[in-house]
Amino acid sequence: MPKMPIDSPGKCIHNRDFAGSMNTKDPTTVVAGFKFYISLENVFDDPDWVSSTYFRVLDAGSVPVYMGAPNIEKYSPQPNYVVNMYDFKTPDHLVDYLMYLDANDTAYYERLQWKEEGPSSDFVEFMRLADLHSDCRLCALIALERREQYPR
Repeated sequence: MPKMPIDSPGKCIHNRDFAGSMNTKDPTTVVAGFKFYISLENVFDDPDWVSSTYFRVLDAGSVPVYMGAPNIEKYSPQPNYVVNMYDFKTPDHLVDYLMYLDANDTAYYERLQWKEEGPSSDFVEFMRLADLHSDCRLCALIALERREQYPR
């Protein structure tokens, strides 16, 4: 028997049903029903490859248990939001830590403090840039690079 139960409403394992299916129910609503959500990228160890799965967890207000981009903190609203699987030597260490967070409301809610205090200014700037059309983003990045190369 596993140390910590994992609910899997998707195709893989599928040990839990919801009213409707994952395809018909809003996935963010499904995620919001959980304290933790395992967010695995299709590409591992590639800086800056962060999919909508991670951002869905952020929208839902759950804590992501993440494996993927090694620089995921760059995409976090606060430094200690993500439980990064790479930070644990073994799966058992990860499970022990998740069980600790599950039993300790203070430690768990420290991970969600950004919801009370607001996200970091770096995160806000990142999200503003993400809202731009891709052509505009390219121009903005070129302008930033040139500004760093040619300070006034």
